Amino acid sequence: MFVFSAGASLAPADVFTWSPQCPSPTWFGVCEGEICDVGNNTPLSLNNWGRSGCGDVAFPGVGDDVIIPTGTVDQVATQINSMLIEPAGTFRFVGENLSCPTLTNNGRIEVASVMPMSTLSGGAHVDNGGVIEFVPPGGSLKFFAATINNTGVIELDGQLIDGNDSSDIFNSGTIRSQGISEIDSLNNTGILEVQSGRLSLRRRIENAGQIIQSSTDAEIEFGTPIE
Repeated sequence: MFVFSAGASLAPADVFTWSPQCPSPTWFGVCEGEICDVGNNTPLSLNNWGRSGCGDVAFPGVGDDVIIPTGTVDQVATQINSMLIEPAGTFRFVGENLSCPTLTNNGRIEVASVMPMSTLSGGAHVDNGGVIEFVPPGGSLKFFAATINNTGVIELDGQLIDGNDSSDIFNSGTIRSQGISEIDSLNNTGILEVQSGRLSLRRRIENAGQIIQSSTDAEIEFGTPIE
């Protein structure tokens, strides 16, 4: 069950649900509607969170909760309180920093940028019951003081990097690796499958699950970073 919690904010916390109204479906996308102030010829401002205003329009910010029920939303450099990705929704890390203490994924997360590296901060707790895919030819995600609890699937083709030696990945689902991939810290009670290429498990590796090398060119390195 997903529970919203209030965060510190100068304004009352709000819930924003992704509901595109503009031709460009971006986080801060704005388009114009009908004239709302005839005297000043001011058009109605619309955004992709279902909000409108005669002039200014509200966007998710500090203390706010975000829901992505459908569609694809690209990461921006912003700070929010929580994000819920529903089964038909997709969130893409594209090389910015997202500060988000609670991220619940029941849909799809794509890590689509190698450089600049995407980052997740704010003491994030990530519950993944859906799919996290590192989009080929590989993406990188650095997280700070975060916990990733995977009960779903992580398709790894890139790097999951602990930015300050204080984060952990707990896997009771499935992690599949291909290409040249790297995980900093892992507690595995599920399935870790190296399908091809090389997976480097750098440190703090605890395994009570299954580790599978499913092809002859699948390689695992323990305690050695990728050079």
